[in-house]
Amino acid sequence: HWHEDIELIAVLSGQMKYSVNGEIIDLKEGEGIFVNSRQMHFGFSDTNAECEFLCILFHPMLLCMTTAYERDFVLPVIRHAGLPFLHLRPENGWQKEIWRQIRSVYLYREKPAARMRMGAAFLTIWSLIYENMSLHEKQQQKQDSDLVTVKNMIGFIQQNYTGRVSL
Repeated sequence: HWHEDIELIAVLSGQMKYSVNGEIIDLKEGEGIFVNSRQMHFGFSDTNAECEFLCILFHPMLLCMTTAYERDFVLPVIRHAGLPFLHLRPENGWQKEIWRQIRSVYLYREKPAARMRMGAAFLTIWSLIYENMSLHEKQQQKQDSDLVTVKNMIGFIQQNYTGRVSL
């Protein structure tokens, strides 16, 4: 399925698989995933393994306090073609903090000011993703650059070495 909402998963125990646009991500205890808006996704277990996890949905427009917030901070993330999801790993400090914030949203649910605390957690999650989005972009650009290099090498070989090569 897909939806406009952001989906946040935090695996508390066990393991699961998560498909985003056909890419399968293995999630283990202490890991999680941020699924961007409008991405095809679903969680499953191909081994019937037990898994306890939190799943939180929130619409990104909840973060749009002003049109400037929407333009400068929300739209660049939800429209980022290179960020359909983010696999949250505990060894990465800022990703671990996102996982912790997902868990805190669940813990806040019965507090008198639950909606305010949850809103603050969503802003923290969003700011961490926004601030580190350029790191993800740079990794994607390097992968794209490496792919172009390989394609250029193959093209050069095809143009300049038409005879049979044996090793």
